[in-house]
Amino acid sequence: MAKLPLVDYLVLGDDPHLVAKQCTSCGARFFDRRNACAACGSDGGFDDVDVAREGAVKAFTIVSFAAPGIPVPFVAGVIDCGGTSVRGNLVNVPADPEHVRLGMRVRLTAVAVGTDPAVAHDLELLLARRPARAADDRWELRHAVIVRMKPRNSDHSYSHKDIYIDNQTREPLYSMAYDRKQDLWKIIYHNHRWSDDTSLTGAWFEPRPKVPDPRVISVVSDTIINVQTGTGNRIEFWDAGGKSIGNKGRIRRYIDVGRLTRGH
Repeated sequence: MAKLPLVDYLVLGDDPHLVAKQCTSCGARFFDRRNACAACGSDGGFDDVDVAREGAVKAFTIVSFAAPGIPVPFVAGVIDCGGTSVRGNLVNVPADPEHVRLGMRVRLTAVAVGTDPAVAHDLELLLARRPARAADDRWELRHAVIVRMKPRNSDHSYSHKDIYIDNQTREPLYSMAYDRKQDLWKIIYHNHRWSDDTSLTGAWFEPRPKVPDPRVISVVSDTIINVQTGTGNRIEFWDAGGKSIGNKGRIRRYIDVGRLTRGH
């Protein structure tokens, strides 16, 4: 049965690896097709370069809450592969701080995430602790739309922020914030909770008029990782059940509207 890569920049075979687009002007690397370099603005073209298969954990978070059907906990991380940052999930390692640490060496591997009897395997790139082997866990692949937000004010600490929005639920999955030098600065994991999930606090999502049985995936907290310092924090949104906050200033602080877009 033939194997098909899930993304164009994944090369399969005996030695699966990623292929990045490297700017011919400044050397910045990106995945997937680019019309121009986001680092220097050059449209002089890109070279295809192989990304090192092995690397070190640069930042990670242990995800404890996810959409129904996704096994938790799992580890999402950023890996420094010879100077190229690669984002993915760590497999073949327990999802706890005793087994995952900054600087831990990992190796890229590819595992099957689905089978189409009429086609073949779709493959998703994951990260596996050495020695790498096929994972037994089943994962749900989410297709996302990337929205890039660029601040209009020149004194903003971000150069831009990429928000990965689930194409089905329209809820944010991850955000990646970059500093003024275009280096990855913060990873924000948007933790979700299903409206019928009563395992933690009992009933929490109130019915609406004419909607007695709401079925909603809602962001309840953000886990923020500062990649450059190795620190992080968590912001809780346990009142995010659809109620109006009622304070415009508080809303702005929550979603950074005022700073990113000057209110637009």
